[in-house]
Amino acid sequence: MVDNRKYILRKLAERVGVPRESALSPKQGFAMAAGALDSNELRDLIMTTLLESRTLQRGYFNPAGVRQLLDEHFRGRRDHSGGIWRLLIFELCTVTIWKKSAQRIAGPSLTTSPVRLGR
Repeated sequence: MVDNRKYILRKLAERVGVPRESALSPKQGFAMAAGALDSNELRDLIMTTLLESRTLQRGYFNPAGVRQLLDEHFRGRRDHSGGIWRLLIFELCTVTIWKKSAQRIAGPSLTTSPVRLGR
């Protein structure tokens, strides 16, 4: 059964070249590549982001639970890839939103809007 609520969006997708079977398929999440979290670069980002004092002080996460989750995963005891990925994305989005909100409240700074004096 085709969902009529998305008719216009699907027609637009067809017009710009999205294959019909893709435009009509049900929603799917984004898959994470197996072992992606185990690369050294991503591991460093995960550890520094999720164990940073500011992250833990926000109170969104249980610090002992986060440490245990990371320890079990990176020692190979259990695969917590999905949970770690969700925590990481949540924290990165939270920081991004807070920074943008702070910039809107503060307005343009002198460093981004130089003032010319004199001639």
